[in-house]
Amino acid sequence: MSATTGRPAVARRWHHDPSPEGVERDFGAAARSEEPFVDRLVLADGEPVGLVQQVPLADHPDYRDELSGVVEVPVGAYTIDYLIGPPERIGRELGPLVIAAAVADLWRAPRSARCVIVPVVAGNRRS
Repeated sequence: MSATTGRPAVARRWHHDPSPEGVERDFGAAARSEEPFVDRLVLADGEPVGLVQQVPLADHPDYRDELSGVVEVPVGAYTIDYLIGPPERIGRELGPLVIAAAVADLWRAPRSARCVIVPVVAGNRRS
């Protein structure tokens, strides 16, 4: 994925250090299940092509409060964030499949989300 993060379409919204040390710092705790959110690698045809993150808003009160100014945020609400990296995978209906799978997973135990809120940056027309 590190080669993907330098591409302009990804770099606009991806603000993580792609070095092994940066990935460990930013995602290691989630990979070890030490965080309440879940990071998942997106595979297509066995190749990594993206990342999806499922986040309980209760664990991020500042973000939850910011969203509450725009939309009702019920107890048990989650948000997702995702990224499709390789340009050749963009515009091929992979995004909707990733979103559908991430949301379907949130409805199942152990998370059993009550609501999924996905704010999208206005300039991100593809999302």
